[in-house]
Amino acid sequence: KTESVGLIMNTTNLTKSNLQIKYKNSRVNLLLMIALTAVNIILLFAESNYMLLFSATIPYVAVLDALWFADQSLIIFNIIIACVSVGLYVLCWILSKKHYVWMIVATVLFSLDTIYMVYFYFTANSIADGILDIAIHAYVLYFLISGIVYGYKLTKVKDDVIEGTATVEETALELDSEGRDNIND
Repeated sequence: KTESVGLIMNTTNLTKSNLQIKYKNSRVNLLLMIALTAVNIILLFAESNYMLLFSATIPYVAVLDALWFADQSLIIFNIIIACVSVGLYVLCWILSKKHYVWMIVATVLFSLDTIYMVYFYFTANSIADGILDIAIHAYVLYFLISGIVYGYKLTKVKDDVIEGTATVEETALELDSEGRDNIND
């Protein structure tokens, strides 16, 4: 009896604390992406030739372009684009603590960033050069999408168990000692 109930419990019941941990992991990945994007921007200003993966492309390219422009208004415009872009991610991270809809916003923003990055590599005829960057962007998107899923599931949690799943007690009533349904017997 215990084995059947244990097996069913482990595969169907997700507790609120499990979902919170998974959602928090998604938020931590968002924060890591923000931090590495900020480090990349700092590295650009330090005239370093290094770029860290697991970061947003649009703010990086905006600052990179700003450093190449001679026109002061374009420099300021690109710096503003980079700051607003990073600021939006930070806002999404902060507000996602209260509601998962901000993970959706972050995912949309990062999806647009990924599209821009792929377009950039495609037009430069260097998809092969950017394959690792594209793969890392896909990995970040996976965590952001996971955050949406876990955030949504957290809204459906009732009494520490996801609605629509059987509790241990309900399962024990429905199964006999060999794990067969005994309600209809």
